[in-house]
Amino acid sequence: MLVAQNTAVSLWEENLEQFSMDEEERNWEDKLEELSRHLQESVNVNVTTKRQLEQFPFLTDLQIENLLAYVYIHGQMQTVYELQSVAEMDKRTVEFLLPFVCM
Repeated sequence: MLVAQNTAVSLWEENLEQFSMDEEERNWEDKLEELSRHLQESVNVNVTTKRQLEQFPFLTDLQIENLLAYVYIHGQMQTVYELQSVAEMDKRTVEFLLPFVCM
């Protein structure tokens, strides 16, 4: 578990650094604190709410709606790899999301 968590933290830091270069004029200190908390308390994508998903700055409104619709239509996801099957969820976004979610 510790190795997986360290790997997730490393991946998260790399991705967030890249993401923050792509975005401008965001208050990253608040977002970093919020995202750090989510590393400790993963969000279960099978029972998450729109409000919980909106806390992730890298998810668009369309991606959030598609994720919620996917779980509603197809039932609970069995693995995180199913995130790739959600419409509009590209590989980069899935990589951003992985450290913060569980099934």
